[in-house]
Amino acid sequence: MRKLASVLLPLTALGLVGCGSEPSLPSEAPTAALSTGATGPRATNGHCTGTYEVGEAINQPPPNEDKLSSLAVTVTATCELGHLGRATMSSQELLVFDENDAIHVTDAPVTLTAVSGDKLYLLESDVFGDFFEDGRYEFTGTWTVTGGTGRFSAASGNLAITGGGNTGDLTTNRAVRGWLAF
Repeated sequence: MRKLASVLLPLTALGLVGCGSEPSLPSEAPTAALSTGATGPRATNGHCTGTYEVGEAINQPPPNEDKLSSLAVTVTATCELGHLGRATMSSQELLVFDENDAIHVTDAPVTLTAVSGDKLYLLESDVFGDFFEDGRYEFTGTWTVTGGTGRFSAASGNLAITGGGNTGDLTTNRAVRGWLAF
């Protein structure tokens, strides 16, 4: 097993494939229905499967210019989520590599668009695990709901993510489980 920084640099023209394990349920649901008319918290789970594109790679400054500092990734996926149904997902992520070659995504904007056109806005934060010789990788994280449009205008919630990918075929997936109020 190797970390992404040692595997991805020569593969920046390639992408990230998922695993399908169930994430653990966040420990606390939102406290109550929002005063703006949203319903109370309800448990939800589901999955997203899609592709991504690798954008700009930024290396560290000298004397470490051969080490990756960050990598821009655009994700597009189709999701099936309880209480939302089928939705399309889009996100703009910045993978940041720290001095120990750990990989993090912090507060990446995510939009889920329901069939009706209503949008659910979230922030995604992830920590990447090991990268394997065959290009597979794994990550865990959270989605924090920040609002939306239409029926999601007063939305809140928190979902745990377990996901993965493969740097060889530019596909990715996420299993999600948590709480929503809207």
